[in-house]
Amino acid sequence: MQTISMKQVGNLTEFVREHMLDETSAPLDIAKILDHYADLLRAHELVQEARRQLDKLEALRRDAESYDRALARIESSRAAEDAMAHEAEQLRARLLEAALAEVRGTLPGLRADRGRLTDHVRQAQTRVTQNEIAIATHGGAVLKEAEHELELARSNRLTVTEAAAEVQRLAALLDIAPLDSVSDYPRFADALVRADADLAGGEVAMRNQAWETERSFREATSAVARNREEHRSARTAASNVPRDQRMLRDRLCAELGLKVTDLPYVAELLTINQEHDVHGFRTRSGEPRKPTDWEPAAERLMRPFALSLLVAQQDYDRVSAWVDDNDLRGRLEYHPVPAGTPVPTPTDPRSIAAVVEVRPNTFATAWLTADINRRYDHIRVEAAAELRQHRKAVTPSGQIKDGTRHIKDDRRHLTGPANYVLGWNTAARREALETLLPGLEAVAIAAKRIADASRIAQNQHGERVNAVNLLRQKTADLNHIDLGSAHDRVTAAEEMVASFASDADLAHYLTVKQRLANELHDLDHRRSRAESEVGAAEKTESDHHDALTEVRQRLDRLVGPDLDKHAAEALAEALEQVPAPRTLGAIGAWQRDVSRQLADRATSAQATRERAGRELVGHMKDFTKEWPLRVGEIVTTDPESRIEFLAMRDRIARDDLPRFEDEFRTELETNAIHHLARFSVGLEQDSRAIAERIDVINSALRGIDYRPGTFICLERDLSPDSMVREFRAQLEAITGDTMLGDDEAYAEIRFLRVKELLDRFAGREGFTTADANWTAKVTDVRNWFEFSASERARLDNTEVEHYQDSGGKSGGQKEKLAYTVLAASLSYQYGLAGGRTDAFRFVMIDEAFGRGSEDSTRFGLELFDRLGLQLLTVTPLQKIHIIEQYVNALAYVRPVGTRGQLISMPIEEYRARRRQGSRAGAGRVQVIEFGDDDQSIAGDLA
Repeated sequence: MQTISMKQVGNLTEFVREHMLDETSAPLDIAKILDHYADLLRAHELVQEARRQLDKLEALRRDAESYDRALARIESSRAAEDAMAHEAEQLRARLLEAALAEVRGTLPGLRADRGRLTDHVRQAQTRVTQNEIAIATHGGAVLKEAEHELELARSNRLTVTEAAAEVQRLAALLDIAPLDSVSDYPRFADALVRADADLAGGEVAMRNQAWETERSFREATSAVARNREEHRSARTAASNVPRDQRMLRDRLCAELGLKVTDLPYVAELLTINQEHDVHGFRTRSGEPRKPTDWEPAAERLMRPFALSLLVAQQDYDRVSAWVDDNDLRGRLEYHPVPAGTPVPTPTDPRSIAAVVEVRPNTFATAWLTADINRRYDHIRVEAAAELRQHRKAVTPSGQIKDGTRHIKDDRRHLTGPANYVLGWNTAARREALETLLPGLEAVAIAAKRIADASRIAQNQHGERVNAVNLLRQKTADLNHIDLGSAHDRVTAAEEMVASFASDADLAHYLTVKQRLANELHDLDHRRSRAESEVGAAEKTESDHHDALTEVRQRLDRLVGPDLDKHAAEALAEALEQVPAPRTLGAIGAWQRDVSRQLADRATSAQATRERAGRELVGHMKDFTKEWPLRVGEIVTTDPESRIEFLAMRDRIARDDLPRFEDEFRTELETNAIHHLARFSVGLEQDSRAIAERIDVINSALRGIDYRPGTFICLERDLSPDSMVREFRAQLEAITGDTMLGDDEAYAEIRFLRVKELLDRFAGREGFTTADANWTAKVTDVRNWFEFSASERARLDNTEVEHYQDSGGKSGGQKEKLAYTVLAASLSYQYGLAGGRTDAFRFVMIDEAFGRGSEDSTRFGLELFDRLGLQLLTVTPLQKIHIIEQYVNALAYVRPVGTRGQLISMPIEEYRARRRQGSRAGAGRVQVIEFGDDDQSIAGDLA
């Protein structure tokens, strides 16, 4: 049953859609499509996940290739380095063979020269002997003794002269007057005793002073070096933690594969709160305290804890094991940070903890805040006298009270901004380090000057002490320094030689002796040199022979290297960079240089391998973090696991991805695009059915005169609504070609189109209501059309008037249009236009024809009659004279007390009674009797 108000005929499109066209089955079809949507999404997600895995593993593969290349380079370098021993021995053998051949070629000539010179020496010796006999015959023996004495006297004079000069030098060093003669010795000895006594007292003091000044210089130089290194390091550092501590942390992180932020120092998470309210704290001069006034005290108090590491719970076992297994070459303190949020500890605004700010948004923020409040609840006091008022307190200058213990540490490395460690703003520390450097350099220069002077003074003192000892030794026997006696001995010997050499014959033989001695000396020298050359050559021959024998024995013991292509290339490259030597002595250095080249090559490859290994571990950890079940029990901290990850990559690329892609294409083609294609075909069929039904209705309307010579027909046009048009275009883009082919990019585009449509069908998050309304609108084929009515002339089918709605029409036109559209709707609903004339087709019209004209009433009743509708009209009596022509019975309702009474009769009976009433008195109210119950109907029946 359907109730239709005549007022609803105002907009023809809405009326036709609502009352003349059937609802489609789109919601059921969409529900069936969405039943398979989750499978499509899952299939697509599997494809995308496999591709993401391949992308991740592709980066891992590149690093694995780099790792393997580096490993091969290391192995080839080491193999080539191992082969260098054999290579060096071969070169040594070749050079020894060449050298041995060369020395054997020179030996005969050297031996001949030696024999010739030996004969010449024997002949010269014979001549000398003969001349010596002649000299002896003419008094030469006495002359020979005199010449020997002269030689001894001259040698003694030279020795005494040198000793006397040394005594004079040593005496001048001790500021003692030189020794003039042997008789002056008592005075010289007394002066020497006094100098010894003066030197003995200052030796210990001089040595201590030199040691102290040297120590001061070393400390000053070390301070300058530390400052420069800290300043250089601070330029790139993210915190104020000293360089040594940062390097220790960096080493730990590098070996465990952790980030620096995973192991922060406490100092990196604390800073002085520049905006802390210090109201109530004043300096001794009465000026208000600034927050930074408490920075020195905070640095002294918190430094030990600030230079400790914080370790997250998940890293604790690894860190503690590493610390236990390694030589830290220093001190390390660390604290595990428990999981969970600790109970907050209130901060006393008077405590030193109140001026400290904890860095937010770190894994240790909550725990560290509570720990700082607990550890450093020392009350800030202005003077030392106030310390006794509190169990724990601290003064601005850094004196700390903790129970009965009082501490103040003014060591230089704890004072000044250059040594502060708290905070993550490093500008102040860098500036302080830079400002401090000139002063430290000046101190070092001054310390060096003092140390040099002290060292010189100590050396001079040692020289003077040594001079005393030497003078005592050299003056123990005065004859060793008596230069006068030495001169007298030489003079006497010279006079003796001159007296013997005055004989003429002896003089001749002496002259010949000198000449023969010179000749013999020259020949003997040449013979000795030839002997040496022969001996050297023979030794060289023997050495080369022995060495060659040893080399050949070593080569026999050495297994010839079986180098692969890469190792051979590495060796050839190194040999090209270090040319082979031409001498035996250079082979060792050459072998070391080549080995160093290969070792450097291996070291460089090792660095590459370690870097690639770290990248590999990072990729493996990243992959495991995203797909832990896929990785399973594979160890992700060992680069050797790359083999398993690469095998996993091959399985994904060879097996998983093709299978997932096939499943995805099947889901997309069969369960999505094909279903949507059938859905699209169904919508198009519904669209054609609407057109056919409108044509059938128009066939019925053509037989009814709307006005004399005209009839009404319904017209349909495609809706201009952008939503509907875009939906149809979207559906056409998806279903236009149901075969995807082998183009994966095209399949992905089609999927995104399908996903966009089905997401709206399913209702996107945040847009559920809007998407439901959109779906209901665009999938209802009735909304694809707009409808209007066209009044046409029967004669030539030209349009007389066009109706989009009943607005702007006269009352009669509105009624006729409403009746026409209403009748067409009823005809469609009851199927009369399709020929179902025997169907139950009951229509009730309430307040029918009450306000319309008699022409429109007659038109409407004739229209309903022509369409064969079973009509019940509820209407006032003013148009009964028209209505009665189209009805078969009447029913009259009148009130009887609190109840209503219905009187009905056939139209013939009504007409008979009306004629009877008319004869009794036309135009007057009559009482007509109905049946035996004496009831009557009063009314105007005329």
